[in-house]
Amino acid sequence: MVLKSDLNLLKWTETEPVHSITQATAEYSIEGEFNGILHSNYTIFYSEYNKEDIHKSTSTFIGYSFFESSDNKVVDSMFFEEKGIFAEGVTSGELKSKMANGNYFLEQGKMIITIEK
Repeated sequence: MVLKSDLNLLKWTETEPVHSITQATAEYSIEGEFNGILHSNYTIFYSEYNKEDIHKSTSTFIGYSFFESSDNKVVDSMFFEEKGIFAEGVTSGELKSKMANGNYFLEQGKMIITIEK
């Protein structure tokens, strides 16, 4: 079963790059076929860094995320390993865990997250 929802960034905090590497924390709301909050911690590598406009930068990232469900459609909570890319102002990535796997991507101008259990 694949569930699909909107993924909305609520909060983002990122350190200044040191040798092209930064640390970031994020919080996302998830609304749709499953609902909740995703708390994420990332290590980011900038292959191209634009200090004046960070959205013009290119990076890859790895991290861990904790999902808190507000409706228990998938589970009440779970941890994910996360890998992704940010390029041309758009991010996409994969979520993996023992309980479920997922993806997030841009679709028709908004971020979408899917979870397959």
